[in-house]
Amino acid sequence: MPNHQDWSTAAEGFRQQRQSEQAYQYGSPEYEAAVTADTELFENFLNGSQGQAARSLLKASGRHIVLIDHEDGGPHGTVYILDGDGLKCSVEAVGMWVAFAQPSAIKPPTLNTVTPREVIEAGRLRRISANDLVQLIISKANKIADNVPSPKD
Repeated sequence: MPNHQDWSTAAEGFRQQRQSEQAYQYGSPEYEAAVTADTELFENFLNGSQGQAARSLLKASGRHIVLIDHEDGGPHGTVYILDGDGLKCSVEAVGMWVAFAQPSAIKPPTLNTVTPREVIEAGRLRRISANDLVQLIISKANKIADNVPSPKD
């Protein structure tokens, strides 16, 4: 049977969980501090030598990296990408309705430039941190670089 010391330990665990979750509550001081710190880290990466090299690779290869794919169950989804020109956001038609809709009813995707903070805030909805994004970019850029075509003789 649990005793009061076990309850105290459990209470501390709940307090720590609540503090962690506050970093994901929009508008809270913890959220603002976490977003600001993540944005700075992400911007530093993008503006540093690795970020510049990744964008150069993407531009030369004509490829892009999907950073966040957010589908909330509605008729449109939002995709955040990094391409050779920087960060972009695409709003696209998604879901089963697309398969059955008249082509004229489906709006073409819109592609807009976004800031690192916008990407970080979108990532927080999916519990994706700046570190996660940086590691994703490095991993995907490595895969693209590993598949460079051989020069023709």
